[in-house]
This record gives sequence, structure tokens and C-alpha cells, in this order.
Amino acid sequence: MQKHSTIAITLGLFLSPAAIAQTPKTDADQQIPVAELVPLRPANEAQFAFLCLENNQLASEETIKEELTRWFKLNTDQQIHEFSIDAVAKVVQWRIGRSRFVAVLEDAPIPSGDTHYAAENSLHWPDAKTEVDKHKANITITCTSIRRPAWHAAADLTHALAAFTDAHPTIAVYWGDASILHEPSSFLKQAEWRIGSPAPAPSNLWVGLLFEAHAKGGWNIFTDGMHPLGLRDIEIENSQLDRPRLFDMLTMLRKQAIAGTLKIEDGTEVQDSHGATWQFQSAKSLIEKAEPVWRLSLIEKK
Repeated sequence: MQKHSTIAITLGLFLSPAAIAQTPKTDADQQIPVAELVPLRPANEAQFAFLCLENNQLASEETIKEELTRWFKLNTDQQIHEFSIDAVAKVVQWRIGRSRFVAVLEDAPIPSGDTHYAAENSLHWPDAKTEVDKHKANITITCTSIRRPAWHAAADLTHALAAFTDAHPTIAVYWGDASILHEPSSFLKQAEWRIGSPAPAPSNLWVGLLFEAHAKGGWNIFTDGMHPLGLRDIEIENSQLDRPRLFDMLTMLRKQAIAGTLKIEDGTEVQDSHGATWQFQSAKSLIEKAEPVWRLSLIEKK
């Protein structure tokens, strides 16, 4: 199972240096080179996602600022810095705090090979494929944050997506690094989470759980999207256990890893809800990811 390459190519076209104007820098905490967001900056410093839209109309500056102010809980839209909107190129740029954003509207749907792959992975949304096929255009939003944990940028990107979702007729939210689609109203509800909240971070928005049948009859299951959050993805090879049990276990481990309550090293052992013991080992990805992953294996009882 390999991801389609179209998204990476499309993102490079959307956010090439020629497409993004350099904005002036006025103080030390603004030193994020806009022209190098994507693809020149390291991938783990920039996170992106797509909105699949009903039409190709970009919302007004007033509407976008209003929604950004609401979703980022700002006192005034004056806290949205360096805002610019190019109605011809359909590019919007802004900065909030230590995060810089670029949104680009393309008057075309995302290729169906990508959206159908993501829909197959979206077990939480059974109608994902039918719904996403209705979209006519898309917006890519990229967030680059400086001197912060990687998942803080994911939280900021989530709020930017929520703002643009409320400002545009959105059919689906496509979190590219996780290869999954989200139904807009469900996404908005979970996007209300804030850093510092006692509730767990909405990790299912940022990390997908992908299944494939193994040739020997079991299941391979993978997390997808942990690396941009500063963590390793987790993979299980050829498990004979049923899918719900594997899904529940990786959901639990994903949440714990992002919350920092689970520190994984070579040889770390965990127990699932059935009392079985599993062990982590550093390994090469089964699906050809460039970064090493954690291979999780069931320890057989002697």
C-alpha cells in the first residue's frame, strides 16, 4: 500500500515560491520565510490539509477575518497580522502568534485517486467517497510554526481549517498527512479543542489508521500522520486478531503518544484491553515510508 503522489505534486504547484509573495519582516518573532514554506522548508516544519468545496468562490476578506477571529479566540481581528488576499490568484496569507498560514484556492477537484484512497481509510465516515465526489474545487491551507512542539502547529492548522470551513461551502476536510477525510460538522465539533484543555487532543483528526489484508490471511495496520507531529508511526504486520480490537488498541496508543503519557523506546511493552502484551521495536516501514517506524508485535505466552 503506497500513498498516491498526486497530492505532493499538487501541493508543490499550489505553494511554489513563485505563487507566494514575500511579506516584510518587522520583528524577531516574525522571521519565518514565507517564500520557503513549501516545498523548500523541511516537511516536518510545515503541515497542510485541504478543504473540498461545493464551488470555486473565495470568501470575502471580512468573512475570513471574522471566522479566524472567532476560531482563534482573538479579541480583535487586529491580532491577525500581515493579512493579505489576492482575489485573482486566490491566495490568502496571514500570521497569528508564531504560526504563519497560506491558503490557496484551486478551481478544480482533488484527483479522485487521492480522495478515494483517503475515503477508504476513513472508517469513521462511511459516506466519505460518495460525498467527496461532489466537490468542485479545493483550498489548501499550510501552517508553519516556529519554536513550538509540532502538534501545536497541528492545533493551529485545525483552527484555520475550521475558520475556512465556516466561511466556505465545504463538503469534506482532507487531512493530507493522515490520508483521511472528515465530515465537516464532525470536524468542527472536534476542532473546538484548545491547547491546555483537560480533554485529550483530537488525535483522530491528525492521524489515520490504515488497514490492508496480509497475504497470509491476517491484517497489517498502520498509523499515518505521526511523523509531522514529531513522533514515529506505528505498524503491525500480519496480525490474526480482528480489526476492531486492533483499531481500538492503536487508537489508545496514538492518543497516549501524542499526549506524552506513552514514551516509546526499543523494547517498550504495553498491554491491550484484553491483557495481551505487545512490544515496540524500531523497524523499516512496511509501506516504504522514508522514516523509521515502531513495529508493534504481540508477545506470545510461553
